[in-house]
Amino acid sequence: MISCRVKIEGGEVVDFYKRWGFVYVSGDRRFGAPEKKRDVSTYIEEEGEHVDARTVDDVFDYSVKFLIEARNKDLVNANSKIRAWNKAVRERLKGGDVKRCKTVTLYDDYKRCRIVGIPEVIAEVDERDYYRRQDGRVMDCVVVTLTIHVSRPSLCDFDTKEVEAVELRLSTDGESLFVNMSEALTRERRVALLRRGRKRNRRGVVSEVKRWHVTDENMMLEVGDDGRLVSVFSQGGVLPFEEIVGWRRNEMKRSGRIVVEATKAPDSNYIIPCVAGKSGRLTYGLAIYEGDRRVSNVAYFQSNVVVLKTAEGLDDDGDERWFTEYLTV
Repeated sequence: MISCRVKIEGGEVVDFYKRWGFVYVSGDRRFGAPEKKRDVSTYIEEEGEHVDARTVDDVFDYSVKFLIEARNKDLVNANSKIRAWNKAVRERLKGGDVKRCKTVTLYDDYKRCRIVGIPEVIAEVDERDYYRRQDGRVMDCVVVTLTIHVSRPSLCDFDTKEVEAVELRLSTDGESLFVNMSEALTRERRVALLRRGRKRNRRGVVSEVKRWHVTDENMMLEVGDDGRLVSVFSQGGVLPFEEIVGWRRNEMKRSGRIVVEATKAPDSNYIIPCVAGKSGRLTYGLAIYEGDRRVSNVAYFQSNVVVLKTAEGLDDDGDERWFTEYLTV
């Protein structure tokens, strides 16, 4: 079965079939958002036209077809699933009949795209919506179409390299950090520690911030039966997880709460000044990898750190310096 998942606003990523019983059939054939029509001006005394070559992405609709089971041609079950979906993407405001349309993020794993927009409600089905084979036989399922209106195309991605098949969340009992996964780890999958680095020029000014990346490709994090992060296996040997990242409960308070986030906090710090003895709060990420491919979301947590020493090097062109930080609590 082809995977198709959705996240309703800030909720968790869920599979359409597991949550609502929608079986993915096909999605729109798109390689990107359409472009807005270019501005054109013409003058009666001139031939042709003047065209403004600039343009930006335009709004569009993305449609996905699903099958919903209707055993013994009973449409009651199918329509109840449709109503459950429609109710999930609408919110009735207090004190009136006004409803708010919720924004969803659709992950079309077959087309490898991420669509962000407002879904239209799905109409109830009747006998005309049964799925029919090429020979005309009617099957015990109906076909429905979900349409998502995209008003901000920049939020969409039509070439996603990672398929987030596993939902990952962090929790704490006040002493240890726990990994909660929607699927159990397999032999091919591992929990990886992520960091975000930085790049400086010769004057020491930050010129570029690297994307999130795996701290050490050879690092393996051991997860206990209860989900607790126990130890880290790396080239340096086996170390307790807390010693690697300096994670401590009493150092993770911000505004009276523990900093364990399912999604990246907007004020998270990825870097601190690369000066020996400098201290600060650093953000780490945890994700599940299968080989070099990420198969889960990234869950973030923070730790107070102190820079012990720094190292520097040159790029291939000899123009920029990379600084590596060695950190501890």
